[in-house]
Amino acid sequence: MYSERLVKSTADVMVARGFSAAGYKYLIVDDCWMGAKRTSEGKLQGDLQRFPSGIPALVQYVSSDHQQQLA
Repeated sequence: MYSERLVKSTADVMVARGFSAAGYKYLIVDDCWMGAKRTSEGKLQGDLQRFPSGIPALVQYVSSDHQQQLA
C-alpha cells in the first residue's frame, strides 16, 4: 500500500543506487495520499493513517535530505 514509509524508502534507494546522481530527481505521488475530508478552509489534506508525519514533512525529507522533488 502507498504510504509515507514507501515514499521514504524509495527516496533512500534512489540515492543509494545512484539514480539521483544519474539525474532522476522526481518522486511522483499522484494518488492515494489524500485524506477523506478537507480542512475547514476546504483544502485537501493528507491521509494521516498512511502519512502520519504529514505531507509537508515528507516533502522536507525528500527535498532536503535527498535533493529530490516530490511531485
